[in-house]
Amino acid sequence: MNAAGFQAGLLGDPGTDPWASTDPRVMMGGAETIEGISAAHIRAEGLNRQLSDPAGGGGMIVTAVSLWIDAQQCVPLKLAIDGTLTADGQTRSISIERIDSGYATVAGSSMYEPYRQVMRMRGILTAAQQREMGEAQAKLADLETRLKQMPPGQRDMVMRQMGPQIATMKGMASGGTGARAAA
Repeated sequence: MNAAGFQAGLLGDPGTDPWASTDPRVMMGGAETIEGISAAHIRAEGLNRQLSDPAGGGGMIVTAVSLWIDAQQCVPLKLAIDGTLTADGQTRSISIERIDSGYATVAGSSMYEPYRQVMRMRGILTAAQQREMGEAQAKLADLETRLKQMPPGQRDMVMRQMGPQIATMKGMASGGTGARAAA
């Protein structure tokens, strides 16, 4: 940080004021393991940060945020956000989690980027949306049964044309989780 122009002691004494340090190990004083990688865990609780809905239909209150940072490479490994969501007059607990992995240096640059990102969201769907999700899952199961009954040539043609879309729908219908390769 000094090399970047950050003056030592500007924020206070990290020994007595851990929040004044830019080193996550000083802030939290502990380490955890995320997917086999040693990580510093930073957690903020009791935030009650209101994020309003621009359409005026509700909003989200962020109550806690956790961040795990690779202890060696200083890149984010996992981010978790907890809170409540209000929409259509209903309030429910939600959690959003993002895991970054498969880090590598981008060819021809010094950028160190994740090549795999997984997002998980819980509590986002309303009861009606959950029913719709169940119906979509049933329709996908029916589609798979019909595909298995097709002659191989016809099934291959459908999969060449619709394979990626079917895979996306399966990922969404399996609980809304899935991986996306970084571009």
